[in-house]
Amino acid sequence: MNLSVDPCHDFYEYSCGNHPWSSKLLWRMLGSWQGDYSTIYLQDRVEHLLGKMDLAESLNVSKELKLAQRFYNACLEADLYPFPAADPHYLTLIRSIGGFPAVDGANWNASNFSWFNMSAHLINYGAEGLIDEYFESNFPFQPKIRAARIALEVFENSRPNDEERMTGYLRAFQLPEDKIAEVIAGVLAFWKEAGSIDYGRKPGNCEAFEANYFEIVWDGDKIVWNKDQPREDADCNFYFVELDKVCARHPEAVANYLAMKLLRALDAKLNNSGEQKQYCMEKVQYSVPFLFSKLFLADHIPEEIKLEVSEIAKEVQNSLRRSLDKRKDKHGWFNYSGRSRRILWEFPFNFTQVNSFADRVISEIGSLQTIDDSYAAININMRRLYVKSSRYSARHTMDLPISSKSADRRYLQPPVYHPTWPVSFKFGALGSFIGRQAYINNQRYDRIHDSEMEKAELRLAFSAYKSHIKHLIRDHKQDKINETMPGLDLMPDQLFFLGATHIFCGSDYNGRQIALFSLLKNEDFRLAFNCTAAPGIRRQ
Repeated sequence: MNLSVDPCHDFYEYSCGNHPWSSKLLWRMLGSWQGDYSTIYLQDRVEHLLGKMDLAESLNVSKELKLAQRFYNACLEADLYPFPAADPHYLTLIRSIGGFPAVDGANWNASNFSWFNMSAHLINYGAEGLIDEYFESNFPFQPKIRAARIALEVFENSRPNDEERMTGYLRAFQLPEDKIAEVIAGVLAFWKEAGSIDYGRKPGNCEAFEANYFEIVWDGDKIVWNKDQPREDADCNFYFVELDKVCARHPEAVANYLAMKLLRALDAKLNNSGEQKQYCMEKVQYSVPFLFSKLFLADHIPEEIKLEVSEIAKEVQNSLRRSLDKRKDKHGWFNYSGRSRRILWEFPFNFTQVNSFADRVISEIGSLQTIDDSYAAININMRRLYVKSSRYSARHTMDLPISSKSADRRYLQPPVYHPTWPVSFKFGALGSFIGRQAYINNQRYDRIHDSEMEKAELRLAFSAYKSHIKHLIRDHKQDKINETMPGLDLMPDQLFFLGATHIFCGSDYNGRQIALFSLLKNEDFRLAFNCTAAPGIRRQ
């Protein structure tokens, strides 16, 4: 805080003036409620959770945790540096989806090769071939395909670079140096010609490509791919039609390139053997994120915190319901019933929905059959499992709310929440955050931007806070009302607005403007700080 600033003049500077530039959660909060069950905050806890078999048994996920333990132990025991590219399990997989002509020689049949199909198979193992998939940000969140980046390394100046990486993989198969040079030259020639294709949005008919994509990647799932719904030509545009012609002129080079792209995805990419333990820890965490999130939630988030957070969410939800009822009476929304029901249903921090969704995805882990204990075999299976699990929500779009997929516990930390904060500060920070996310969820379904409702988000949280205080007093729970914060001589209502603005501290211009916009013409703020005019709306 910068207490030398008049809060009525610039409340953002007053709240955040001396805050370090380190608000890592901000852009997650401003973006869509993605719910990717990110386990970024589980670092340094994975080994601890791997040993929590008693907890796993109590949660009925012991089978899944045993699989995670097997994967982690196999990873630790394997020789991952240098990467064993020639492992028979990897070569068998490559041959099953398109082949590796550099290794197979005359046994590779070009007439049976499809660059598109092999690229689609790579997606199933978390690798990027010549096509990339993404999901629409709005309901029904359909998958789409687009051109992928053509290269082996992510950055042009990476070391080892593309040619060095390909040389390493090919040497693992003990190919002669002249053969290695020939293979790499063929791949580079293909890259050059493919890179000259016009990326313009010209019309192109490649319905067969799209059909193959859904058949290979989604098992022909009719829920994900509704053939009765019109689809834009841009889903499979002119670029793919032209790329098909280029690939027909370089079939061996394309197959070699895609084979090495898969190896690149399977590669631990270690600089030395000393990095292996950390890699294995991150790998198992990444492979079964829902399992570790469930274990973490049960092991580290006490029931009293879940109860308090649920109470705050419920108060904001009730405040929103009252606001929607008023707007219905005032404007007579034709679409009120369906729209308001979606807003209220898609409410963040519903721990019941979160656990229900997690259990459904975790069940996919238990269905995995792993007979071979070699790391390469388990690595392949775990990559396939991760991709399959990550697609679960898309397969069940129609029956799963967005909020059920969200890893709510990752936000239960400053600047959004801390159990020792005063009630007013909690409602300002967490309450306003919940209200904002509820509207974001709704916009992902409706695509209707209502600026008047957006400005009301902070008022909803303030109304929820006041309602909560009344409930505590009515139920004789005054002992739960802790309305002071050490070192600050601020009243409860002032602490509310401080909490609401503090979640934006450390952000750039957009965060500042959003924080100030939420205070625009806010009479509750004016009264709390005894301002004579509209507070905190100066744009810099």
